[in-house]
Amino acid sequence: MVLEVGSKQFLIGASALANSLSLQEINANGTFGTVRILSAETGIGLNQPTQLEAVTVAG
Repeated sequence: MVLEVGSKQFLIGASALANSLSLQEINANGTFGTVRILSAETGIGLNQPTQLEAVTVAG
């Protein structure tokens, strides 16, 4: 899933096996930035994520 936050775009994926989300910024030239993993080890508790949904908060 590609998510836009302000003027930036991110590629987001979910892993049910690893109980995590991965995020990569899509740079202006189309290349990908550094991967960030969100999981229990980083303070985000997930249990087998299988779906992603984009929402708008406060705006």
